[in-house]
Amino acid sequence: MSKVVFECSANGALFLLMGAAFMFPFEVHELNVTAHGFAFSVSTSPALLLFLASLLAWVLVRLAFIRRMRVRASMLDNLELAAEDERERAISSRASRSAYVTAMTGLIACLGVLAAAYIFGLLADAPASTMYRVAVGCVVGVLFVVNAVYCARWCVEYRR
Repeated sequence: MSKVVFECSANGALFLLMGAAFMFPFEVHELNVTAHGFAFSVSTSPALLLFLASLLAWVLVRLAFIRRMRVRASMLDNLELAAEDERERAISSRASRSAYVTAMTGLIACLGVLAAAYIFGLLADAPASTMYRVAVGCVVGVLFVVNAVYCARWCVEYRR
């Protein structure tokens, strides 16, 4: 059960950081390199750098977790889907079904939210970036909720 809680909590944190990096870029830092006939420019935001650093830390912590727990999974496998026996495989299938239903419901709700934001944006003369932030917020929210539903259903089924 610890592998599922670890994987789901790490994924949830990364989803939220990703959403923050793309919704609120705060300030953009630019690095310009110019030479004779050549120009190169890189821009990034602190939130994006925080997300990338967290992603790198997650890979290292996950590798240490896999080795410490002696889980039979490679670095590329999904730990939450790596079943030790038939019981865990059945639990994973029920949790995946719950997550799927939640994802479809969330995506349909997101379409409604986006339609409402578009209509209200036309009426209120809102900037185009508002639609972008609403869309990113919807996607991140659905990913986070689906992840939480999977983890909760898996833990409840495992305790039975």
